[in-house]
Amino acid sequence: MPPRRRLPTGILTVDYEDWFHVSDPHLRDPRAWERLPLSVEKDTATLLDFLDEFGAHATFFAVGWLAERTPDTVREIVRRGHNLGLHGYYHTPPDAMTEAEFRQDLLRCRDTVAEIAGVLPVGYRAPFFGVTRCAFPYLNVLRSCGLLYDCSFFTGICPGRRRARTGRGGRPLGVPSGFREFPVPSVRVLGVPVAFSGGGFLRLFPHWFIRWSSARAAGNGVQVVHYLHPRDLNPEGRVAPTSRVKHLRYYGGRRSLVRKLRVLLSAVRMVSVEECLEGWTPDVRAEGARRPSGVPAVVPAASPGLVEASEGGTIASAK
Repeated sequence: MPPRRRLPTGILTVDYEDWFHVSDPHLRDPRAWERLPLSVEKDTATLLDFLDEFGAHATFFAVGWLAERTPDTVREIVRRGHNLGLHGYYHTPPDAMTEAEFRQDLLRCRDTVAEIAGVLPVGYRAPFFGVTRCAFPYLNVLRSCGLLYDCSFFTGICPGRRRARTGRGGRPLGVPSGFREFPVPSVRVLGVPVAFSGGGFLRLFPHWFIRWSSARAAGNGVQVVHYLHPRDLNPEGRVAPTSRVKHLRYYGGRRSLVRKLRVLLSAVRMVSVEECLEGWTPDVRAEGARRPSGVPAVVPAASPGLVEASEGGTIASAK
């Protein structure tokens, strides 16, 4: 019997958010989310079964607000052998906050997820990859809060999104010593850096292009980071009212994604980000972690800017 072919390795990540976590201003206020039905539990169950079928591992970057409302699903993610990262408590990008607000949001998300899952997350992905307009060194904030890596640098072009600054070989610039950055890769097509491995790019591009781009990136020594959302596998799922362009960006291509993922997961051994960290072992002492007293919750307002709610305070239903 011939030896089994050794599959190339890719990194699989999932943004643990729901159908209404999109960039439209009328859906950015968390107080409005309380009135919306959740789909993430059912969609994540489908995704977990799908990953089990291929023995694939992933890192799930969790929105803290959503994790508090779906604790059983968060624990099930860990029970199935996957890892957890942070995606902000209120799904607010760092470049929409001050440094102090970002630190508060990050710590609240970290302690919330750690308390629920019993494992301390060590990685972060910025909502909307919103880091390029930060007025502060956000990677240094991540490191000072005990995180080991970031997964927020988006190196390709995308409407309405500024590319991350990269150096030779597409590697990110400004990464602190002892810290790791796992950027979303791109390949140059006619001189233009094109993303291919996640989100709308993964859903809409043909499989041959994704396979060609992955091989080309890997040939240049780049670790290919794939990303998706639980809603991506549900073509009949809820959608937020938005423009045609944004609808295509957030929801387009869902009907073909399952077939495309079957081909991809059959050809690539998918692992979590944590499995690529040298010497990393899970910290299971995090159970019972609490947000330090006196640290306020930072709540995005309906209009630009942020408002603070004191510990234990209530917010009028308006989200």
